[in-house]
Amino acid sequence: MTNHQDTYVGIDVSEGTLDVCLYPMDVLRSFENNNAGIAALIKYFKPYDIVKVVIEATGNLEYECAYALQSKGYQNVNYVK
Repeated sequence: MTNHQDTYVGIDVSEGTLDVCLYPMDVLRSFENNNAGIAALIKYFKPYDIVKVVIEATGNLEYECAYALQSKGYQNVNYVK
């Protein structure tokens, strides 16, 4: 099942977690900031039509997640401080 609504994602990054918000649904979810958590996040995104991901730039803690998203085809990944 796919959600056919354009979805925007914000990711708050810390050493231990990736806190994710999906807009406009205002769905919040946390994932561990490690390989297993990033894989779970990517799997979680599959039913949504993700048009943009904004990820917090936090002392290089965001790179693994951003790289994984881009390698899975999410091209609109932007970094903000």
